[in-house]
Amino acid sequence: MKSLILAPWIAWQAYQAENQMPLVVVSDSKSHSFATIENEYAKLWIKMLTPGSQRVVDSVFAENNKDYIEALHHEDILIDMSRDIECQETQPMKPPKPIQIGGKVTRKDLEYQELEEKVKQVAEEQGKLWTFFWETTYNCNEKCIHCFNPGASHHEDEKSQRNTKRIDRSRIISLLDELRQLGVFRIVFSGGEILVSNDWEFLLSEANSRAFELHVYTNGVLLDDRNMRSLAKCWPQSVSISIYSTNPKTHDAITRTPFSHEYSIKALRDLYDAGIKTTIKSPIMKQTSAELDDLARLAESLGARISFDTMISAGNDGNLYPTSHNLTWDQLLVLALNQLSPTYVGDRSRSFGKISKDPQSPVCGAGRSIMSMAPDGRIMPCCALPIEVGDVSYESMTSIWEQAIAANNTMRLGQVRDDHKKINKLEDWRSVMLQDYLECGKHERCAWCHKCPGAALNETSDVYLPSEVQCRIASSRMVIAEQLENGRSENEIMDLISNNQIQQPLLHYHVYTPRNC
Repeated sequence: MKSLILAPWIAWQAYQAENQMPLVVVSDSKSHSFATIENEYAKLWIKMLTPGSQRVVDSVFAENNKDYIEALHHEDILIDMSRDIECQETQPMKPPKPIQIGGKVTRKDLEYQELEEKVKQVAEEQGKLWTFFWETTYNCNEKCIHCFNPGASHHEDEKSQRNTKRIDRSRIISLLDELRQLGVFRIVFSGGEILVSNDWEFLLSEANSRAFELHVYTNGVLLDDRNMRSLAKCWPQSVSISIYSTNPKTHDAITRTPFSHEYSIKALRDLYDAGIKTTIKSPIMKQTSAELDDLARLAESLGARISFDTMISAGNDGNLYPTSHNLTWDQLLVLALNQLSPTYVGDRSRSFGKISKDPQSPVCGAGRSIMSMAPDGRIMPCCALPIEVGDVSYESMTSIWEQAIAANNTMRLGQVRDDHKKINKLEDWRSVMLQDYLECGKHERCAWCHKCPGAALNETSDVYLPSEVQCRIASSRMVIAEQLENGRSENEIMDLISNNQIQQPLLHYHVYTPRNC
């Protein structure tokens, strides 16, 4: 039998609790599919690969399990080792149809999301890390007015002070090996702008060789023919590009980069033609609040999915300038009625967007299902939560993660923390529950809040305090929910908004004193 390897478009990871059958998760960037393998077949998958390798098939196993191997070979999951170079030119299938106007998602996407949540929960229950967010560089070829990278320049009078330090290639390799052992399935590569980094091809190639599922965030401006070929050889599961407006002038004014809209749109078209799944990331600002439907139509025409965000957070260095681009009160009210908006409250069957929250639970997956690393090696629970809990330039990611898991396993569930206790380690952060925040969860509007602790930290320098930006968003959702619950139609509510008849309620706090800015 010929020497076989796992095809470069296949990503996988295995999860196995003590005395239980393993669960293997597999994604295929060529066919854009996602699946799990369970029971005896999962055991066979793990035994199939040479110890210490994520791709090379064990020859003895292959000889003794010919039917299993031939089935995987027939499905192009396994390939002849001699085809490895040839596979770099293999064209994947066209991505499946994306999200449609009106917010309806395809059945395949829904099944993917549901299955992914199931596996992510299994990984977390077993003390494994699911996603690693890798900020490759803080350097960028755009100068966005809302950038949250530390040291970013947001206007002509502000000088860029970005940190340009990065970990070296030897540490990259050892870190990738650690992440594999920690259970990481997905790595998201971002920036700054990843394509300005000298190491991006090396980094993605090494990650692909270890069978991680790769996701890339880029502005696409530098995605010329050469870079496109290099990127395609690494078989990313998806590439996300930020588009701020359907109007090139508006988009370029936000990036402060001439022709950036043209280049980004071209990149989206080229990626789709290359068979790579794409997503348009679109943070909504004052100047673009009326564009959700137009942006969704643009995404559909490009074969891309779309992800909106209605919150512009302060910079990770505490710079409040980006928050000046947040939506007005009336704009927030309108978006709470828009099905495409992440702040959409829905109808009575969805309790008009009201969320039931357990005060003894964490508010998000930061530090649990996801971890993040700055370009210089500093480790944080999330890219939006800049609490330094370690540094891989002088300690291992394994020790950072496993010490936290061991410490949290000895803590009493729902243990109340001392107010404002400093968070120095990952286990400190993982012990913080909703009930530990000074204001969050203690007001009526909190039932409509999708809390992001990083937003509060960047606005106030204290993770336990509330984010006023998020409080406003939650209040707008609460007010619209009340109008709908009282029997008003969407048209009637829109008339009230147009006539400025829905006033913003005062943001009452028990402890916190607002900034008045």
